[in-house]
Amino acid sequence: MYLTAQRVVSPKSHKTGVNTYKYVHGAAWPGPVPDEFLPDVNPGELALQSVVLTPPGNRVLSYLDVVLPDGADPQEVRNFLLSLKWALPTQSLPVSRRLENGFARFHMAKLSIPATTELAALAGRLALQYFPMA
Repeated sequence: MYLTAQRVVSPKSHKTGVNTYKYVHGAAWPGPVPDEFLPDVNPGELALQSVVLTPPGNRVLSYLDVVLPDGADPQEVRNFLLSLKWALPTQSLPVSRRLENGFARFHMAKLSIPATTELAALAGRLALQYFPMA
């Protein structure tokens, strides 16, 4: 699965919001993410979305892309997402890294908050949106 959260701003209304998307690949894998499932190669098929500001035309202020096996245990997905604040170095952006059996990529424009805060906010949004605790 490919999860993405994008903080966007409308150039017309100046409203901001976070759009999220969940794509599925129909596949799982043991070990590292195969290159064929990385977002730039094969995002998968759109399964769910939460759109606050309708594209196109918005400016992306920050984004978090995550790839994990389809059917991954929801608790493992939450743990993966919530650990990114510590697992991704945010001193030099953009950053992308293979972690365990997943992949994560993060970038943000110059905002008035620390990069780790924005990363945690986007990861938390994905966790709550698609993998809420029962």
